[in-house]
Amino acid sequence: MTTQDEFPILLAAKAGGKLRAGIHHRANGDNASKVILTLGRIMGLPLTEFGKDEGYVSDEVSELRM
Repeated sequence: MTTQDEFPILLAAKAGGKLRAGIHHRANGDNASKVILTLGRIMGLPLTEFGKDEGYVSDEVSELRM
């Protein structure tokens, strides 16, 4: 089984001002799928959840939003 501990993700855009820039967010023990869910919602997708099994999430990384 693989884990998502210490899984680096680099976001190099601001999504038209919807993403916070210039931060380093460390989510110890959290699920990296939350980043994908957050980005999908910011882009206007009507997502209530994302992923499967260990990658399943239903809440986002609020620190990424402006």
